[in-house]
Amino acid sequence: MRFGKKTIVITGFLLSVIVNFAFYFLGKNDIVGMLVLTGVMGWFTARTIPLVWAIFADVVDFGEWKLGYRATGIVFATIGFGLKSGLAFGARRWAGWKGPWVITRTTSPNSRCKCCASATASFRRCLFLICAGVLFRLWLNKQTTQQVADELALRRSASAGAAAAAN
Repeated sequence: MRFGKKTIVITGFLLSVIVNFAFYFLGKNDIVGMLVLTGVMGWFTARTIPLVWAIFADVVDFGEWKLGYRATGIVFATIGFGLKSGLAFGARRWAGWKGPWVITRTTSPNSRCKCCASATASFRRCLFLICAGVLFRLWLNKQTTQQVADELALRRSASAGAAAAAN
C-alpha cells in the first residue's frame, strides 16, 4: 500500500465532507448533479469503511505488542456496541423516544421541517470531521503498524518454534 490506512481514511472522510458541501451549490431540481455528487461521495466513503475496520485490527495488534495479550473480543465487542448504540440513537423513530425525531418536526405535528435534510447532512459532515480529527490524533501510522506486525510475526514464529521443540 502506497499510503497508510490512516492517511487514506482521513483523506476519504475530508473529501466526503467537501463533496457533501457541494450539494449547497446545486439547484432544487438538479437531479443529475445530485446523483453525481452522491456517487462521488459514495466512492470516497466506500474506500474508507473497510480500512476503518482494519485500523481496529491494528489497534488489537498494538495492544498485543505492547501488553503481551490479545484483546480482540473486547475491542470488537465494544466497537459493535458503539455502532449499534449510534444506530439506535440516530434512528428517526426509536421505540417511544423522540430524540433526533424532534429536530425534524416543526410545532405542528403533521408538518415536516424544511430544514431536516439540511440538519441530517450537517450532522453527517460533523461526524466525518470528528472521525477525521480522532484518526489524525491516533498514534498508529504506517511505520508503527509495520513495526508492530514484524515484531509480532517474530514473536509468534519463536513461540511456534519453541512449542514444536517441546513436542
